[in-house]
Amino acid sequence: MIWFKRINFIFSVFLTFILLEILAWRVSLILGVILGSSLIILFSVWRIIPKSISIRKELAQEKSFFYKFKKIIKLSSENKNYIFFIAPLILFLGSVAFVLLQSNPWIIHLMIILFCFFYFLFLESLFFYFYPDSLKVRESLEKFGSLKEYFLENIFTVINLVSLFLIYSACFSLSPLFNFSVIFIISLIVIFTFLSNIQLFFIYQIPKNTNYLYNIIITIIIVEIFWAIMFLPISFYVNGLTLAVVYYALVGTIYFHVKGTLDKVKIIRHLTVSCVVIILAIATARWV
Repeated sequence: MIWFKRINFIFSVFLTFILLEILAWRVSLILGVILGSSLIILFSVWRIIPKSISIRKELAQEKSFFYKFKKIIKLSSENKNYIFFIAPLILFLGSVAFVLLQSNPWIIHLMIILFCFFYFLFLESLFFYFYPDSLKVRESLEKFGSLKEYFLENIFTVINLVSLFLIYSACFSLSPLFNFSVIFIISLIVIFTFLSNIQLFFIYQIPKNTNYLYNIIITIIIVEIFWAIMFLPISFYVNGLTLAVVYYALVGTIYFHVKGTLDKVKIIRHLTVSCVVIILAIATARWV
């Protein structure tokens, strides 16, 4: 049964790859592709997440698809494990936005392949999170000692950063290309940043009493940085990368602070990496 779950998410990656290729071929099908892919992603994550016997009985009692879907929404709001729905959906929406903004077919196909890779990596990591014994990797990870506990955290952090880079880049493009209001764009920044923080802090096991405080602080700083750089005459991909790097520095600092391991070396490392990436990105960008 567990291996059936794994086959299911491999099939899910294949289906989303096909749908994104269809989107690249015919943009007019965007609504159908987004709806179909979102349902596939939600179903795949739902299949991986363990469900108690009582939940299965509750769903079995509902004969109508509508009431089953309503029951799933209710159960998702009551179980913190369903926070894992957030990351793949943000990654997917960011990838769709990137595909729509590109005109080079090679870059589009490369983006689709990268999405499938990170989507598969997410599902594989989620599978390991809930069923470590089935993959027979528990013993092999023991030799890494203290690194073992950071394995999943690092995987989810990387996926989160890639997703936000795509989302932030798309948000920076909304004003110059489509004349969306700044208030609407900032609202999108707030929503996606806040949701990403919720999942990441859940993985980091940050205490609930400080979770929302850190979330609000990070979101406010990201909005301030967004407002400061959105008018720079450079590519929105560079702006998106800059904002994602700032997010990386903030989240990394808070993570080590909560774990009680924050020191001068870690602060300097995060600032150095962030500054180097931002300087390289701006220096190699095309100013208009």
